[in-house]
Amino acid sequence: MNWLKNFSINLYTKIKANPVILLLIISLVARFQYAIGLYISTGSFSKTNDSYWYIEHAYELINSFKIDLDFNGIFYISYYSVVAFLLMIFKTDLAVVIFQVLIGALTVIPLYKTAVALLNKRTAIIASLIFIFSRELKYWSTFILTDSLFISNLIFLIFSYTFYNITKKKKYLYFTAANIIYMILLRPAGTITVCFFFIYIILKNIKPILDFIIKKKVIFIILTIGCIPYVLFAVYIVLKSSVGLSFYWNLKWLIFQNYGAGQIFDIPTVYDHKYAPIVNNQYYNNFVLSFFINNFYHIAVVYVKRFILLWGEGWIWSYRFTSISHALDYIRRCLPLVLALFGMLRVIFKKKSSTLSLVLFVPIISTVVFCVIFFLDSAWRYRLPSIPYMAIFTAFGLEYILSLIIDNKFLSNKIKMIKVYGKTYIKM
Repeated sequence: MNWLKNFSINLYTKIKANPVILLLIISLVARFQYAIGLYISTGSFSKTNDSYWYIEHAYELINSFKIDLDFNGIFYISYYSVVAFLLMIFKTDLAVVIFQVLIGALTVIPLYKTAVALLNKRTAIIASLIFIFSRELKYWSTFILTDSLFISNLIFLIFSYTFYNITKKKKYLYFTAANIIYMILLRPAGTITVCFFFIYIILKNIKPILDFIIKKKVIFIILTIGCIPYVLFAVYIVLKSSVGLSFYWNLKWLIFQNYGAGQIFDIPTVYDHKYAPIVNNQYYNNFVLSFFINNFYHIAVVYVKRFILLWGEGWIWSYRFTSISHALDYIRRCLPLVLALFGMLRVIFKKKSSTLSLVLFVPIISTVVFCVIFFLDSAWRYRLPSIPYMAIFTAFGLEYILSLIIDNKFLSNKIKMIKVYGKTYIKM
């Protein structure tokens, strides 16, 4: 039995030195156990209307290599091309779900490594466990939708950018660039995320950028002026194309059907802000600008409601404490948000935190902006990209409390004093 003892000791030593091995095993088991259990209990994986749209476009790509040159056809091509590839090889859409579940499980590795590099190992372990057992992430990975791959893509992007800054290895830079391109064509929300990612990079490097502009100001001014006509021409061509026209009709639907109805979600609900919108083109003959100016107060109310409901679904609006148990349940539900907020404040104000760690805010900010400006979906699916990073901040807040209990010298000294007093009392 010595071999078993030695194997156990070696395994424990390896896991202690590198917990990501155990976390990966737990992640794979948890994801596939959930997916297989769901498949056995229902006999299939659920599909939405969007799922059938992706499958239809994937088969068009396989059979005739046809791509719809409209807004959706272009800005979802990274997803339905993957669906097409898997359907072409395995001949069943079940392969798409298995692929998503597998990638989602493996994503715990870059998430853990990012949290270790930017914060600490204890935070990384807690965040990874929250990520692994998140019911939302497991549930939506079983749908043929962009969400699961988008989350994985985002985690790999933040991971590769973080490790490029730490190691300066070019392979991470190329990986970052590839993730950015894929994200833009995975779904429209990816463009917003990439924009915030570049804003973060500019703000992080603002001093050298300004120094370079000042040093090369003549060249910079000439290039800027020279590029303006080409940029305007490119924008004009895009707006006149099928992509621009489909974007225009999507925008018109958003303004009049969603904003005009005061909807918080993509469907009418009890949380909506009912009002009579003012609709005209009185400002610069532009219906979008006129709508926002004329209905500014009501739009602000809609935005506030969306921001609040984004974090807590319906329960966060139910703040009437009719009993102690109701109040305690509300506090329990709010606790992860409080810990996450505390973790964010620690990252911002902690002296040892680097500006690199602020990249963890990018997925959360971009998700909030997308959900507030456009709309929440009624299943809260669009908030999913923020969950892994909310998990990191929640873990960082919880890690501080654990460090007070485990590492606090004052507390350990108090415990020793109690023991000494007990011995003295017995002697007396």
